[in-house]
Amino acid sequence: LLAGKWYSNIHSTNFPNGEIRAQIFFGTPFIAPTIKCPKDTTLSNAANQCSASLTFTADTAGSAAAELNYRIGTTVITSPFNFPVGVSTVIATALNGGGFATCAFNVTVKDTQPPVITCPANISKFNDRGVCGAIVTFTPIATDNCPKVTVTSSPASGSFFPVGVTTVTSTAT
Repeated sequence: LLAGKWYSNIHSTNFPNGEIRAQIFFGTPFIAPTIKCPKDTTLSNAANQCSASLTFTADTAGSAAAELNYRIGTTVITSPFNFPVGVSTVIATALNGGGFATCAFNVTVKDTQPPVITCPANISKFNDRGVCGAIVTFTPIATDNCPKVTVTSSPASGSFFPVGVTTVTSTAT
């Protein structure tokens, strides 16, 4: 609201002369807030987690004091917050009687904990009838702090292996 006077008149036949007048004076105007977000931040995931906790705050100025709200998309968050692996854009909003202001900052959480892979024991197999080798299947198992771990092997399970020793390299990502 701007500084100055505000008038209100109530008209009624129940009051002498049928009118009540009120005058309110605002001596100091409300000033819309300003806001400054923290810098973009990159951090590593917490041990055995697919996320990381971060404490943050935006700086505000204005009169009266601004109320701060934070959100990611439509989800309201508070500080500290447990951010998932990946990039999250936080929108900060400062609100007071004079208006509002917004800013944004990014929080990037990197998964720096490698997956753990367990390969099967060595496999010995007789050659398939009439050929100098065999189709061999195997299943390496991988676990990770984040979902969707992918295992690749070279040569792949279900491949034809020639007679002799073949080394299989399996990788989890």
